[in-house]
Amino acid sequence: MGSISQAPSEAMDGCSSPPGPKEWVPVEHRAPVKRDYHHRIFVNRSLELEKIKCFGFDMDYTLAMYKSPDYEELTFELLLERLVSIGYPHEILAYKYDPTFPTRDLPLCLPGGLLHPLSQICDGCLKEKTLENLEKFVVKDPRIPLLLSRMKDAGKVFLATNSDYNYTDAIMTYLFDFAEGAEEGPPPPPPRPWRAYFDLIVVDTRKPLFFAEGTVLRQVNTDTGKLRIGTYTGPLQHCAVYSGGSSDLVCDLLGVKGKDILYIGDHIFGDILKSKKRQGWRTFLVVPELAKELHVWTEKSELFEELRSLDVFLAELYQHLDSGSSECPDISSIKKRIQAVTHEMDMCYGKMGSLFRCGSRQTLFANQLMRYADLYAASFINFLYYPFSYLFRAPPTLMPHESTVEHMRMELSTGGSLPGHPLRKQAQSGGAAGWAGQDREACDLPGRAGRQAGSPPGCEHSPGRERCLPAFPRKLAPWQKTMPSDSDPRPKRRSSQAAHRKTPAPSPVPGL
Repeated sequence: MGSISQAPSEAMDGCSSPPGPKEWVPVEHRAPVKRDYHHRIFVNRSLELEKIKCFGFDMDYTLAMYKSPDYEELTFELLLERLVSIGYPHEILAYKYDPTFPTRDLPLCLPGGLLHPLSQICDGCLKEKTLENLEKFVVKDPRIPLLLSRMKDAGKVFLATNSDYNYTDAIMTYLFDFAEGAEEGPPPPPPRPWRAYFDLIVVDTRKPLFFAEGTVLRQVNTDTGKLRIGTYTGPLQHCAVYSGGSSDLVCDLLGVKGKDILYIGDHIFGDILKSKKRQGWRTFLVVPELAKELHVWTEKSELFEELRSLDVFLAELYQHLDSGSSECPDISSIKKRIQAVTHEMDMCYGKMGSLFRCGSRQTLFANQLMRYADLYAASFINFLYYPFSYLFRAPPTLMPHESTVEHMRMELSTGGSLPGHPLRKQAQSGGAAGWAGQDREACDLPGRAGRQAGSPPGCEHSPGRERCLPAFPRKLAPWQKTMPSDSDPRPKRRSSQAAHRKTPAPSPVPGL
């Protein structure tokens, strides 16, 4: 069933004003206007960008994207060397990195604890190797300084990273060094020190502790990279760098509240979940794997449709059974087919399957993303393609019990259910005439023309179009109660000859 609604937010890409009432058209007849999915930002909760006063950034895998699989191969090789140094056999040095295993944020427990958290066996050599060859391991994008300069014009910008100052300074200097000009893409702003793009810079934050009680805030000597003695309690200084602290101190120094901050990070727990639950910040999750996920989802959409059809078929087997039925349908073949399609779909993403779903069910990562990330995209650079007055509107979602309402209305209006109900008898005797007045009200478009012959009940538009709004049962206006209709059970207008006779009131329709 169609509906009348304002054009979706993706259709307003050119910052044009929303269409007037006379320009509204049925959704099913409107050509979709959307950005390329590589440039899109996806919405879990509505967010007005013009109300954001402060933009916060993580650095690793957010501002600084590392080249894959080169960076992961380096990590894997250093990890093997570290394992050998603590007693593992030398034969493991022959292992080669497999980019399909494992998937990040995958809860996996093997007997004997064969998978170790990287933090338990690292010794800091990864950052040293990275700094030795930044061009090989770090993505340099000329759009980064351009976007941050625009964000700084729209509000305040801060950086909060777990990395130390020396590593942060080297990475950020490389990212913002475009003195020779970019070979492709938009021209970057005039060169300036990277610290000038931020109102506040905090290193060694120790997230997620940063979003709770935090640590002592100290100032960093940018000449030596060492920490100054004592706790810093003064006002915010321009281009200064601080170490430690907490999210509460960030709000105090910048003069903003939790809801005024949009924090952008890549870690679902350390960046997004804690900042949302502890401080109420608005959140943006960077998911680099999203590009591949979208590609596979587009190419293999028929597998998901088959899963949905199998679910419908499974439900139909039990449709006419109740607690008094002794029949037990054989669903073994359907269950096997569901498992086969689910496995085939998972293998399209790699050995560990999709990051977001297993067949028709969502993963833990997807569940946390939808719960704690207001926005998400493959890269924060996608903000370049949206104005800072943009309204990110979350799509409407239906709960399981709400998704059945539309079907119930269709059955009710066509007499397809409730045997013996007065509405069913009414539909059988007079078609849709008994609902004509209500359907006309449901399709009350501004500037409409008169009802044309051939239009379906409930639509005042050209013949052949679908119903524009569901036929909601509504109270009748006084003039509708006197409309003559052969099949309408409501009282007809009394003529002058029959004015002395009383017309019996219509019997109430139960359920309305």
